[in-house]
Amino acid sequence: MKFIYKTIQNKIKEENTLYECLNAISILENLKWKDAFQIYVDTLHTFAFGPSEDEKNIKGILKQQGYSFYQSIPTKKALLRRQNHFYALINEKEPILYGIINPQYLDPFEDYEIYIKDYKTTKNISIKDHINQSNTNYQYYNQNPNGNLAQDCSIRALSHAFQINWHQALDELSKVAYKMNQLHFNHQDVVEKCLENHHYIKMKQNSSLNCIQFALKMNKEINPILLYAGKNHITALIKKNNQYTIMDTWDCSKEKAGDYFLLKEEKEEEISYVDKIIVHPDFLEGIVYKQDNQKLYVAFQDQDRILMLEWVKQNCTIME
Repeated sequence: MKFIYKTIQNKIKEENTLYECLNAISILENLKWKDAFQIYVDTLHTFAFGPSEDEKNIKGILKQQGYSFYQSIPTKKALLRRQNHFYALINEKEPILYGIINPQYLDPFEDYEIYIKDYKTTKNISIKDHINQSNTNYQYYNQNPNGNLAQDCSIRALSHAFQINWHQALDELSKVAYKMNQLHFNHQDVVEKCLENHHYIKMKQNSSLNCIQFALKMNKEINPILLYAGKNHITALIKKNNQYTIMDTWDCSKEKAGDYFLLKEEKEEEISYVDKIIVHPDFLEGIVYKQDNQKLYVAFQDQDRILMLEWVKQNCTIME
């Protein structure tokens, strides 16, 4: 049995068990990278695991695609796993192992877990119980459709920020992750690019406050705030009853507040009136030669005048 290197997406350079699984399945089923990526996204939607829970998501992908454990030596096609590496076995004229990492020993088959596609699988989804520990600073809230409590904090936080449901937030992250050739949607670069696309700007944290102290400090704001809390966690602060409350599956109020994201208010596009002709019943016709915010500098026939834009709109005709 010989080994042949093959990858469906050469832009993914890092050694990644989840990608190797998708790569091997794609080789077996003749899929393109876009199709394989969608299999992963569909699995996240179905089982609602966190994007960084590789082993759980691999099991979900195998269930979703109909692969089950096989105890005999395969005769034609099979998905093989050795430790953290996946391979596509295609046995036509001779058995060939396709994959990314060249295994040190190719034989015997006993060294591999073998999976074949037979669709004899079920999708068992468990709803996780939780202890509601809500208080004045923190409110338990879990948008995860299957009740999972961890590893999907970026999806839950973006759901609050964009005021959309969990599945929609996952789709927003997946669009960004696909363009960045990234399978871990929780990756900081993916999350921050997604926030940037939705007009959130990253602010540096210059204090040693914990999350609830930070929330009190930011009380002048009104929009949702996304905040890095402690290590490797992002949470949402939502304003309720004139104060910010942490909305999450666990109380991170005592964690150190890190960098945060504020919604950038979009300013109304300023219209330029320079070179426009305006007509007044008494001043007659004039031309705008300068504009300073809401002030218009107008050259009339008798003299120049400085007029407020709102007054001009109410008392003059602006010629297009």
